Amino acid sequence: MKIRYFLISILFIGLCNLNLMSKEETSPIQPIPTLDYIYLGLTAGYNNVIHTANLKTFAYDNICPSFEDGNASGFHAGIFYEQFIGEIGTAHSIILRLLYNTYPTDFNRYGDRWLSRVIDPTKDTSSPDYAKDIYTTTGHRNSVEYNAVSADLMYKFRFINLANIGGLVATVGPTVDYIITKTRVQSMYITDPSNVQFSQQTLNPGQSYSPDRRTLYAYDGEIENAKSIRFGIKAGIQLEFNIPGFPLQLIPGVFYNYGLTDVNDQDWKVHVIQPSIDIRIPIGY
Repeated sequence: MKIRYFLISILFIGLCNLNLMSKEETSPIQPIPTLDYIYLGLTAGYNNVIHTANLKTFAYDNICPSFEDGNASGFHAGIFYEQFIGEIGTAHSIILRLLYNTYPTDFNRYGDRWLSRVIDPTKDTSSPDYAKDIYTTTGHRNSVEYNAVSADLMYKFRFINLANIGGLVATVGPTVDYIITKTRVQSMYITDPSNVQFSQQTLNPGQSYSPDRRTLYAYDGEIENAKSIRFGIKAGIQLEFNIPGFPLQLIPGVFYNYGLTDVNDQDWKVHVIQPSIDIRIPIGY
C-alpha cells in the first residue's frame, strides 16, 4: 500500500514539473518578454512673427527711412524624437525637433510727403498745363523673407497627469536656426491722391519704378550683413491626448520663441509665437 502511494506521489510531482517547464512565461528564472519603445512624431503649426528693430536701411537717402517693429504670418513643419528619462510612466523627457520655419515680416511707415507729377489727360502733351508737380502723401514698405532650418533641444515635464486622457506638460530649451533665405524688398508708394505718379528723376543703380509709376522700388536683394545663424530660447505648454484604439497621441500646444541674436549688425531681432500640434507615435522593438 505504501509503495502504491509513493508511486502516485512521484507521478504527480513529475506531471507538475512537466507542466511548469512547458509554460516558459511563468518560470521564475525566465523573465516575461517586454517591448522597449522609441517615440517619433510629426509637428506643424502657425508662426506669428514679430520683428523688433530700429532699422537703418539707407538713412542717408531721403527716399529710404528708418523702420521700426513689423509683423507677419508664417508657418513651421517638421519631425521630432522624444526620449523619456527613467522608468515607464516618468514625467520627464527630452525632445529633439528638426523644423522648417518661415519668419517673414512687413515693416511699414506712413504719411511722408513727396513731390509728384499730376497729368491732365484732357490737355495736349505740349501744353504747359499737361503736367505739374505737387506734393502727395507716400508710404514706405520693407518686405522681408526670412526662412530657416531649425533644431530645438527641449526638456519636457508632465506636471498634471490626466487619467485615461493624457497630461499637461511644460517644455523649455534652446533653438538654433540656420538661415537659408534672407532677402528684402524696399519700396515707396503713393497713397494720396489717386491720380498722380512720381515725377521723373535720376535713380540710384538697382532702383526702379512700377509700370504705373506710383511705386518706387528702392532695394531688392539680400539683407545687408545678414547672419547665417540665429539663436533663441523656446518655451511652451502642451496638452497630451490619448487616442482610444490607436497607438498614438495628439499633442496641441503653444510656444514662445524668443530671439537672442540679431538678424544683421543692427538692433534687429525676431520673436515668434508658435501654436502647433504634434502627432507622437510609439514604435516598439
